[in-house]
Amino acid sequence: MLIPCDVLCTAYQPFITCAGVAATLSDGTIAGATVGADGKVSFDISVQTKTAFEALRLELETAGANLSHVVDITCFLIDMSHYAGMSHAVGVRFDLIV
Repeated sequence: MLIPCDVLCTAYQPFITCAGVAATLSDGTIAGATVGADGKVSFDISVQTKTAFEALRLELETAGANLSHVVDITCFLIDMSHYAGMSHAVGVRFDLIV
């Protein structure tokens, strides 16, 4: 379950802006993040991206819109080595990659 308060959507007719979309789950953990036996945290960027888009989708629906209305996305990564995984998940979500 996602924490809906992570997303701030504001309507400026005819536009909706959303900010603060993250992969935070209702228990406060981050989707796709695991801690190894050595204490090192690893991230599955694909899971995180899919989770963030699900949070965005839910917020857009409450505003009467959906992901097909999205015209621009800005993503922030903590490690550029995650770019390919994030880009692929975005492409799949927007039917740019089959």
